Amino acid sequence: MVIEYFMNPENEMKYHPKVAKGIENIRKEGDAVTWDQRLAVMGMNFRSVVESSLDRATNSIETKSISGAGRGTTMTRTMKEIPAGTEVHWTYDLKLGPLRRLFLGGRAKRVFEAMIDEDLKALDGLA
Repeated sequence: MVIEYFMNPENEMKYHPKVAKGIENIRKEGDAVTWDQRLAVMGMNFRSVVESSLDRATNSIETKSISGAGRGTTMTRTMKEIPAGTEVHWTYDLKLGPLRRLFLGGRAKRVFEAMIDEDLKALDGLA
């Protein structure tokens, strides 16, 4: 259930309406999905093409920005089944170029943390 949540880009629109302003699926091939996304963060609009791929051997999903805003940024979510449910670990490698300082501090950091909290609430609702 957790994997399906993270592998469906349209969940961004549903669970992050303050940030995700548009999602258009480009292709889905096996355990990989590619989409075009439009985001609004701190009054700025960004567009990028993103690809998520599932590695079933490690039970992880790598999401990377392959063009546009944040090109080269990767996020990995690794899931582990535990008695209480599913444990999810997030790691980020941000490539923001000249916007890096803006996004690594204060308000932007809180925006990303809020998105993770929204994901957790959505996942709790699926259980």
